[in-house]
Amino acid sequence: MSNIKESEPKFRSVHTKSTFDSTFGGWYSEHVPLTTKFMQSVLGKERVSVFHVGSADLPKDILGVGRIVGKSGTLSTFTKVDKGEKLAKGRGIQSKGGIIYQLEGSLLVASTRDMQTHPDKTGRRWVEPLYLAGKVAGRQMQNELEKGIEKNKIDQNTWDEIQNKAEKKWEKEVDYWGDYEGGWRGKEEAMKEIMGPLKRKWIKKYIDMCYKIMRKYKPQIKRHILSQKDKPSEHGWNEILVNQIKIKDVFLLSREGKYPSIRKAAEKVATGTVTVGSPGKFRKWYEQRGGIINEGKQMNEARGTCWVGYQQIGMKKKNGKMVPNCVKEEVELYYEENGKGYGYTFEFITDKSLQEAEYQGRKVKLNKIMQGDQKKFKVYVKNPKGNVVKVNFGQGGKAKGGTMRIRKSNPGARKSFRARHNCDNPGPKHKARYWACRTW
Repeated sequence: MSNIKESEPKFRSVHTKSTFDSTFGGWYSEHVPLTTKFMQSVLGKERVSVFHVGSADLPKDILGVGRIVGKSGTLSTFTKVDKGEKLAKGRGIQSKGGIIYQLEGSLLVASTRDMQTHPDKTGRRWVEPLYLAGKVAGRQMQNELEKGIEKNKIDQNTWDEIQNKAEKKWEKEVDYWGDYEGGWRGKEEAMKEIMGPLKRKWIKKYIDMCYKIMRKYKPQIKRHILSQKDKPSEHGWNEILVNQIKIKDVFLLSREGKYPSIRKAAEKVATGTVTVGSPGKFRKWYEQRGGIINEGKQMNEARGTCWVGYQQIGMKKKNGKMVPNCVKEEVELYYEENGKGYGYTFEFITDKSLQEAEYQGRKVKLNKIMQGDQKKFKVYVKNPKGNVVKVNFGQGGKAKGGTMRIRKSNPGARKSFRARHNCDNPGPKHKARYWACRTW
């Protein structure tokens, strides 16, 4: 199950990480690895029709996708997207795109939103337990994973100690600070050779632990994934991970399709037709093949006839009539501190000024705190000029200095934080301090 041999991948994603780095998880959660063998033992050979936007800068980009046809290398794909998103225009999330593949593939994982997964250099995908098994079972898996990491000492601090110990031992053996003549390059090569076997042992230990946990949750994993693949998308687009792909039809945007070498590469990998055209023509092509474009109504549909700040969860009987069951919307956030995951829940901020607006071509909810990208949290607000801006706040995400845990339930910590940041006078709403104070 835990095959750890790594070689240059046939197809490289912009998200690719080494298997070793993948064992340390992401910003908000640990990750577990997926293999075809394990997922098919859960789902069977479930085949799905999906779409993938790829790069078409060079013919080798296209041929690289062709080389994983029928193989275990995974692709991130979608079937539903909001009209204003890049994917609906034939552009990639992390690349400029230009080529869209209609694929048939074996289902690995499905979600109504972007799962922030990544492949390692073997093509194996790594995913958060929450997306694999759902909120309840996913959290249980995450807790078991964290306990396993602690028990087996497979955390960053332990690895640093192992590496430092090996480095000091080698320096002493070769008299690095004395007569050694290999310089820093020699040291680099020597440490690479020493640490290689230790890394492989570390990877195997982590992956074996993951699969031991995942096997316990096979029924929950199957139920969750099969329930997700046909649901409407949330927050822009859905994500479906597939492998053992077959490339059917291909669409090239005109800017790429004008080059004969690019068209030739597309024709080589496609088993069906290759079409060249504008983004508008692409959208028709996409919908004709079963793809869904949400015409900017997704947010309203999710809320139904409920007030902003509430969401519809089914229907209920009122005065003899069936009406939408409106409940207060909550946002659940996950983050890390010292290698451990934490959860934090916000109720939707019921602000009189709360409304929907457009930010960089897509609809967003104003004054709603949500999981961040650049920092721990983000929120969209209107500044004094009336423009919609994104406010990043909270130590975490890509911010320097690690991640700070919110300890709102600790009176001393709360008092100290609010005093340091003068939260009695938090300043304007379009500044980070205002929102940081609201979370404490």
